[in-house]
Amino acid sequence: MTEETHPPRIDCVLICGGVWHDMEFARLELLKLLAEDPAVRTRVFEDYKNVDAIAAADMAQGSNIRASGALSV
Repeated sequence: MTEETHPPRIDCVLICGGVWHDMEFARLELLKLLAEDPAVRTRVFEDYKNVDAIAAADMAQGSNIRASGALSV
């Protein structure tokens, strides 16, 4: 396989958690977007406790939807 057909792997960590919101829907929508790039391999966590996974990732994105509806990234 060439790099064009099998690009280098990008390890991603997605942290998505909150209270009183549909986190499953938010996670699914974010994972759909990440899945558009065949190189991205994503692990999902609900909080920042897995420091080793976050440190080992090539990219990490976190969000927390607060009770007020505000999104903190």
